[in-house]
Amino acid sequence: MSKEQEVTLDELLNITNNRTKGFIKDLEEGEKFERVETEENVRREIISDRQNSELKKQLFVKEVKNGLGKEIKKNRGVRRVEKTRWQRIMGFVEGFFLKF
Repeated sequence: MSKEQEVTLDELLNITNNRTKGFIKDLEEGEKFERVETEENVRREIISDRQNSELKKQLFVKEVKNGLGKEIKKNRGVRRVEKTRWQRIMGFVEGFFLKF
């Protein structure tokens, strides 16, 4: 080996330490980028979940309204429920005693 190709142990350690530090720095920068990307994805997911839930609520309300319309069409007319004579008497007595 010639003197130009020979590297001392200290030089070799310095080179590897510098490369290791550079590699670690690149990894940390990559993780920062991934974290930002992840936060943006989480925000997008939250927004999409809100929009989906609002859409499902609106669809549910429409479905309920349509279902009620069918029931009303099926059972036309209003029925009045008459109280029995006994219920009317008890209501009068309760009303009389609750005044005092």
